[in-house]
Amino acid sequence: MCRFLIGNKQSMSLVRKIYIDSRTCSGDPSDFTATLPEPIRADPSLGIILSQLTFVNNFNTVMAGYSDRLYFGVNVPDVSGVVTANVNDRVYLRVIDSRDTEAGAVDRIFVIPPATYTLATLRTALQTALRTVYADWTVTDTAIQTPGYRLVIPSLAEVTSPDWANNNWNGPLYDPFNSDSLNDIFVGTSALNQWTGTLSLPISSAVINVNAGILPGQYTGAQFASELQVAIQQSTAGVTPNALVITVTYNATQGILNFTSPTYPIIIYDAKLLRNPEWVGREWYSPRNIRSGPPLTSDLRDINTKLSPPQTFSNSFSSGQIDLSGVREIYIHSPTLSDGCSVTTDNRRDVIATVVCDVPWGQLVSYRPYSFAERELLQLNNDIPVTLRFYITDGYGKRIPITSQSQYMFLQLSILSYDYIDDS
Repeated sequence: MCRFLIGNKQSMSLVRKIYIDSRTCSGDPSDFTATLPEPIRADPSLGIILSQLTFVNNFNTVMAGYSDRLYFGVNVPDVSGVVTANVNDRVYLRVIDSRDTEAGAVDRIFVIPPATYTLATLRTALQTALRTVYADWTVTDTAIQTPGYRLVIPSLAEVTSPDWANNNWNGPLYDPFNSDSLNDIFVGTSALNQWTGTLSLPISSAVINVNAGILPGQYTGAQFASELQVAIQQSTAGVTPNALVITVTYNATQGILNFTSPTYPIIIYDAKLLRNPEWVGREWYSPRNIRSGPPLTSDLRDINTKLSPPQTFSNSFSSGQIDLSGVREIYIHSPTLSDGCSVTTDNRRDVIATVVCDVPWGQLVSYRPYSFAERELLQLNNDIPVTLRFYITDGYGKRIPITSQSQYMFLQLSILSYDYIDDS
């Protein structure tokens, strides 16, 4: 039990507690600013702590703008010869002019029109694109004739490497994680006046990567399974060669979802992969794959975190035990009060408490700190200002939306002295 002395009046604030109701503040309960009647006197002998917090757990299983997307892949038969706009229609080249040795290499991007090609028509399309700049270049079965120039064709691995793009490429800026590159069709060697090698037809749509929307709401296990089934079917309609047949059921005994997809093998991507830029560039934005739905960005809004699915394509698989809660814990931030002595994995240093949402949906979450020990206090070096800002995030640092006006926050802040008798 912690016991402390009330410090001498000269070093103590006359205000001992601050009560804040987010309904009386500017902003909303997920990000609000409280305005006090006046600054509160403080000094380094004092600390402050979030001594009480209450709110209603109205965080839904699926929340709009936060957790309403499902990212998955469908493995369909390969298609040969297809060039698709903004998927695999760009050729990255390096050109060295032998007649101007001081000019250095020039890096260029040529765009191939979308179409289904044979080798002959692909060579013609490439030659047409190249002749927009180099009028006497010729593409043949075994070479690209480049009179007066040396042509270097980077590999797809180089084009999609951030290090290579930053340190070697001097042409138009591009995103190596979303390069739309067609460079994997080239195999050959570079020499003055001629690149010697072969072109192959692009292989595309080996995987269709889908970003599907999920209807917001609070779900039971069976309802969640039904919504995922509908979302997968609707998001692949007209995208796969044949209609994707999918069945999703909930096993209440084990708390898992069972997926059956007899038409095509599918995979639901692990949430960690979706947050790995290298994987996103290599797999999600691979020029060999087709993408359907909104772009995959750093604002993921994914429901994948609740599923723990196996990471292999399969016609039948089960998820891990699913999480139907909206959020399991929330991080309380206060840039105004934080003393910078805490840090999160995403390098936020203004967290003043973490709160576990350990009650069922619709019930009251009530938080109190584990102790009032000195190590729990936020040191006050200056007076407490009139305006105090608070906001809430999840473990990824993503802002958590408020789904109901009844979800207001009530906070009690206590100002304590460091002048302890003991902290046992």
